[in-house]
Amino acid sequence: MALMQISQDVGADKAFLLSERGFQSGTINAARNTNIVLSSLETLLANASEEICESRIAMSAKELDRLNDRLRALLYDGNGKWRRFSGLEPDVLVSALGVAFELQLCVSKASVQRYPILLLGSKTDGQTRCKDPKSFAKTLKAEVLQLEAQTIALEERANENRECANRTLLAAVEKIVAVSEKALFEKRETESGFEENRLAALAAMKELGEAFDGVKWLTPRSGAFEALCELREAVSDTVYLHLAKPTIPRSLWESTKGEVAAKVQTYAAAIRAEKAI
Repeated sequence: MALMQISQDVGADKAFLLSERGFQSGTINAARNTNIVLSSLETLLANASEEICESRIAMSAKELDRLNDRLRALLYDGNGKWRRFSGLEPDVLVSALGVAFELQLCVSKASVQRYPILLLGSKTDGQTRCKDPKSFAKTLKAEVLQLEAQTIALEERANENRECANRTLLAAVEKIVAVSEKALFEKRETESGFEENRLAALAAMKELGEAFDGVKWLTPRSGAFEALCELREAVSDTVYLHLAKPTIPRSLWESTKGEVAAKVQTYAAAIRAEKAI
């Protein structure tokens, strides 16, 4: 009764009364339906060990769910469509997702105490037979850590691919502006070299189109994606249309270059903002 009063005074969730020789009936009756736990030290340690294992399994399961979401984000976009990441082999992503799925199945078995559990993952060599929660919690943690390292490596490579694609795009935009200016103002339609300049502009347009296609698969549907679309529209609605004419006023061209440059800056800022997040 004194222990019960102390636990209430300090606001404890549980209080433990330990005895290695058992308890009298009056103590058992008094502790019934209260926050007092009657136990021996050996029993308490055994129960605590089980709870610790369950807690570790639950923590690994939560991390596993997060890793599964991160891997799926590399493979699919926000609409569930296949996302093309240059340099990331789909087989590698699918394999990592397969490991995550297998581990989740094992967690489900552990939740209903279906031991032994055969655990197939990337960390172990072949099958690991976990006979109890303790061995399973330890092996699961190792598997999740291995999967996390693999996920981080894939994300880093995806970011490198995205940055490379963005550099290629910005270089292609710079090139189309320079080549188009040469095609519009260096030679008259009747002069030698006019057609060559126009063909060079056409080739630059093709390069830019490929660069746009490469980046749009790497850019999530977010602020950066919207800025990318605006940049593409700005080039298509101005530079490409200007090239359909023999020549245009210099003032119009300077205005076009300013508009394209502004869209480039907006897109670059959107990319930096996403990296900061």
